[in-house]
Amino acid sequence: MARRANALVLLDDGWSCERVAIALLLDDDTIRRWHGLFVSEGLEGLTRFEAAGGAYISQAFGVVYESCIGSSLCCIGSASNIASRK
Repeated sequence: MARRANALVLLDDGWSCERVAIALLLDDDTIRRWHGLFVSEGLEGLTRFEAAGGAYISQAFGVVYESCIGSSLCCIGSASNIASRK
């Protein structure tokens, strides 16, 4: 829900759907769909979660994830990494 709210705030600030999608690591069609739900159905439409379609990883997220693989940032929460910080 917070990501949907963030998207609407950024759109209201004049950001394009593409720019919001990149910032939130989502597909721009998702941003358009959320905006459309809000316009047509208000807050109720935006807060309804329906299990339709499959998961989609945006190209921007893929680039960030690939650049992270192998770095210490990707395993910050691992037990061995936490233990080594003590």
